[in-house]
Amino acid sequence: MRTIVISAALTALATASFAGDASLVNPRIPPGEAHSCTSFYPTQERERMAQSIDVVHFTVTETGAVKDPAIVQRSGDDPLDRAAIACVTTWHYVPATKDGTAVAVDWTVRLNWKQYRHDHRGMTGEFAPLARTGYRP
Repeated sequence: MRTIVISAALTALATASFAGDASLVNPRIPPGEAHSCTSFYPTQERERMAQSIDVVHFTVTETGAVKDPAIVQRSGDDPLDRAAIACVTTWHYVPATKDGTAVAVDWTVRLNWKQYRHDHRGMTGEFAPLARTGYRP
């Protein structure tokens, strides 16, 4: 049996006007939510075991919504690139704050599209958490 596991690492980039500002608190994933792209993995790519990395840049708005996502490093696989944009568009964040007020910030994520085989003995090969994301300063 094949189980799809997609890992996503998160990298934060503050907007130029806030870069280095100690009063800026970066956006974060709301408690109890996970940013997962598993359901966005295109069927044909999944069947042919396509694996790649996309880097997507977007704005996290004052309300925590994702705005204007764009691929800044393409995977080389158009269906996975489109899936990356579709996936991050559904994400929501606790907004960044500056001096206690919600602010929009630029944000970049790296989506690592990978598949791992799963059998009755558990996960085989390299372990990766299911689309776990989080900024750890």
